Amino acid sequence: MSARREAPREVNYDDVDDVIGIASEMEDVARERLSVEELESVARDLEIPTEYVRPAVDELRRRRAAELAAVAARQRKRRLAFAVAGGVIVALTLWVVVTGSGLSGLVTDAARQRAQVVNVMQRQAATTAGLAGGGGGATERERHAELSGAENRVRVERKRYDDVVAEYNAGAVGFPGGLARTLYGLPKTLPFSTEIGTW
Repeated sequence: MSARREAPREVNYDDVDDVIGIASEMEDVARERLSVEELESVARDLEIPTEYVRPAVDELRRRRAAELAAVAARQRKRRLAFAVAGGVIVALTLWVVVTGSGLSGLVTDAARQRAQVVNVMQRQAATTAGLAGGGGGATERERHAELSGAENRVRVERKRYDDVVAEYNAGAVGFPGGLARTLYGLPKTLPFSTEIGTW
């Protein structure tokens, strides 16, 4: 059982216009509705058997409910599509950001590795100059081993540099690498050690 709410005993003067407006709207809605008995009377006037009126009212209600359900389903699908599209956009954005960050890190690694190549080349030049000046009593064999070691260190550091460059150059093309590279203002490619004239 539902308890009926009592009408308020007093209304503020400021609310009188609003209350009268709402009451007028409710009256208009009530005038636009017919009772089932009134509808059966209309059916009799049109020579339609009255036993079809109530099932017709039920059928109309069922159809309207189905229409509302279809509208709600379309709205759910639309919201789902927007959510999926938003998720894809977020995922792609994250992918581009992570890729760009990785490419930036590789540029930094390449610069660090290039500095390491310069360092070992300078040490090799110093070793060569020191050994050319007599070698400080070192035997020919020791000088050859020292030069060989210096050359090997240069080769190893150049290979490490080239490995970083190859990784960057492979990642900086296509999607999302190309887009990330452009957004981050990174170079299209990095030069390999054989392409560098002066270190």
